[in-house]
Amino acid sequence: MSRAGNDISFRLRLCISPGSSVGAVRLIVGGPYTFMFRGLVVVPGILIPMALEVYDPLPHFIKRRPCRDTIPGYRA
Repeated sequence: MSRAGNDISFRLRLCISPGSSVGAVRLIVGGPYTFMFRGLVVVPGILIPMALEVYDPLPHFIKRRPCRDTIPGYRA
């Protein structure tokens, strides 16, 4: 999602949120904690699941063996 899309979403939520939520969102979206939030929450939240998805079938591709069945007892 583009930055404009994020800004629109947050601005719409700010219209119906209490003042404490407004301050919290401003700190995360454009305040001093923006880099820390994105670097410690968003980036690992994307990279860790992606690494696990790549790691799971990797030994099967290296050893050229078929991957395990995802449905036990199912034969194609």
